[in-house]
This record gives sequence, structure tokens and C-alpha cells, in this order.
Amino acid sequence: MRILARGPVCPAGELAGHALPWATAARKPASPIPLHIPRSTARGLRPSVCGPWRKPNLRVPRYPWRTWPLAHYNPAMPRLHVNVDHVATVRQARREAFPDPVAWALAAEAAGALGITCHLRRDRRHIQDDDVRRLRAEIGTLLNLELSLAPEIVEFALGSGADAFCLVPENRAEVTTEGGLDVVGEMERLRDVVSPLKERGGLVSLFVDPDHRQLEACAEAGAQFVELHTGAYANARGPGDGALQATELERLTSAAERAHALGLGVNAGHGLDLRNVAPVARLPHLQELNIGFAIVAESLTVGVTGAVEDMLNAITDARTPGASR
Repeated sequence: MRILARGPVCPAGELAGHALPWATAARKPASPIPLHIPRSTARGLRPSVCGPWRKPNLRVPRYPWRTWPLAHYNPAMPRLHVNVDHVATVRQARREAFPDPVAWALAAEAAGALGITCHLRRDRRHIQDDDVRRLRAEIGTLLNLELSLAPEIVEFALGSGADAFCLVPENRAEVTTEGGLDVVGEMERLRDVVSPLKERGGLVSLFVDPDHRQLEACAEAGAQFVELHTGAYANARGPGDGALQATELERLTSAAERAHALGLGVNAGHGLDLRNVAPVARLPHLQELNIGFAIVAESLTVGVTGAVEDMLNAITDARTPGASR
């Protein structure tokens, strides 16, 4: 049984220097809570994909304003936010009521995820409006809503109650998000969106390629965070792609340093899995990893608890000198 080491705690209402506007009214838990529940403890947890949790002696603590994971997370480790989009992809393939991304998200939380991410696309190919509302009502951790600059999506986001927003590019013909936002070219539109989202109390990040010019534009647009697009690094996985992957990792490292120097929080994600997450988890100043497809895919064979726990352990090992499995 392995439990993630818990380092110095983060005071309630602070997240790497960024104040959480809603945290001051919240009550801190009376006792420390582990960052994740080991698989041996969670064995027997049986969340129904269509119904409620059924485990009388194990539940995620529910504190007002969802501060329990933030009050006790280890700032030396990047937080794992799990994207539930592709649970909904399976459901939408048959236009069924299951599998339920909300039940799956609750299982991911119980396994140790410190946030849940979803992307409400204009074509509603996976996550639906009601999924976002139910996630907001049910989960006990941070809800991070990914969205495009489409006016109707922005309007929905403003009323969603999400804790964080990540602005991403969107193309109806793409299979998944391809490349980062052109913040330089979209500066005027971004300013009109970033400010209202921040006024609603949300933390705003921009999904960008590891390009210094784009990072400087992110700071100018008023974003608090950037999410570095790791797709080029993740896709360099062929037999002869070692040099290309090393080059992309150098770009990510340089971008993380530059973003930090600009006063931006540093997140990362896209295309990460158990084989390639370790070098990204070691990026300087990294605060959060957003990973979805790989965890959802692995959960089909090892279950939600096992898939989330495996990713958490991979991240922990990457940041722990001398760690061995």
C-alpha cells in the first residue's frame, strides 16, 4: 500500500500565491486528509455508473466550498486534475444515460484526484450542459471548465459556478484539441472574456503552446495561469523520435520558467500517459497536470481507483529522488 507523501500544507485560500476568492468563507477540515485513498482501502467501492455511491464506510469528505483537498495538498507535487470528457464520449456513442461522467468523477475524487476537468464544446460531442451542472453540484474538489471563445459557451460558463476556467481553441473537424490558443491574435476577444470570468470568482488559464511570445500575451490578457500544451512532446513517441521529444521537453521547460517569471501559474496537459508523464511532472514551477484520456482508457481494465492511483504514483515517483517501483 502506497500513500502519497504529504508535505507542508497550504493555508486555506492560497494556491501557489493565487487567492481563492471563495475560500475565506469556508471551514477547514478538523484533521488531515490523505491525498488519495490507496487501492487496498478503496477495494469494494462500487459507484454505479447510473446511480448513487454504495459504500457505507467510505465517502469523500464534503466540506463547504470544496476546500478539503486544497487545505492539505503537498505543494511539492503537481495536483492531478482528471478530465472526464471521454467517459461522456462512450455514453454519447449510443446516446445512453450511462456511463455517467459524474459518478466516474466521484470515483476519481475518492482515488485522490484534486480536481475534475471537463470541456463543453459547441458541438456537444461529449460533455453536455447538464453534466456541468451536475458536476458542480456533486463533486467535492475544484471544477475546471474548458471552453472556447464562442459567445454562447462563454455565457454558459459565466453562470456555471465553476472554480476555474481554461480557454482553449476549438475546431469542429478536430478529433481532439489541436495546438494552443493564438493569444497574440485573439487579444481583444480574450480580454473581453477573461475579465468577466475573473469577476465571477474563477481562476482563468489559457491553453497555449510553449512559445514565449504567447506567454507574454497571456500575462497581458490578464490570465492568472497558463496550461502548457504538451501535445508535441507526447506525440514524439516513435523509435527515432528521442531527439525530437528532448527538444520539445526543453521548450516546455523554458516556457515554464518564462511563465513563472511573468507571474503566471504553470499547468500542463494533453496527450500525457503513464509512459511519458514523468519528465513533464518534473517541469519547474508546475502546479497542475490535466490528464483525461489515458486515465479513462486504463480504467476500463483496472478500474477508476487503480487508474487514478497509478497516475498519482507515477507523478509522485517522478518528483521523488531515488523513487523506485
